[in-house]
Amino acid sequence: MSDEQTRFPYRFGRVLIESERVITPTLPGVTLQLGGGQVEMLRNIVYHLGSRNTFVSEYFDIDYEAPDDDDWETITTLVADLEYKLMGNENVIWGYNDRYAENEENTNCDAGVNVLTFSTVPVGEVWRITAMTWVNAISACDIIGVTVFDGTTAFTVDTEPAPVANGYKTIRTDIILKAGDRIKVSFYGCTVLDDIYSTITGYKMKV
Repeated sequence: MSDEQTRFPYRFGRVLIESERVITPTLPGVTLQLGGGQVEMLRNIVYHLGSRNTFVSEYFDIDYEAPDDDDWETITTLVADLEYKLMGNENVIWGYNDRYAENEENTNCDAGVNVLTFSTVPVGEVWRITAMTWVNAISACDIIGVTVFDGTTAFTVDTEPAPVANGYKTIRTDIILKAGDRIKVSFYGCTVLDDIYSTITGYKMKV
């Protein structure tokens, strides 16, 4: 497009978006919890993002220059992706649904390895694990192993030095569990009749 076709006069009340801040953002990506009304407002705003004169590349005294063809192609791709996330993507995680907190224990351990198994994520949900706590109330173990089990395969996600006897250890983590997944916490080097405990906390999301 020529300069004449990409320059527009200022209009009172029109909000301009600087194209550079969209194409090369300085803000990090975020996860937000939006209410239904907020989603509806965003859906309507997306319609205005389809006009080139919503964006500005350079300001002048009486008019402004909209993005050139290359920048506009990039912006329309970003707009289409946003529109899909708000209106047509069934795999979007729709934010916080409920808190998740679960404790498992074994107060009659065998010698060696003992495993605590947590609940399975149901269909239609994704769980995000943000913290885990372990303790052996009787003796010190060797190590603690954390795995995600999807019904057929176990994936190791963390291995930690065990705390001293009756010493709690808490870590911050970020583990995403899909439907069918569950966490298993293994205590290695237990003695007979040890008491082991583990607590997992985080939150649940609908998909």
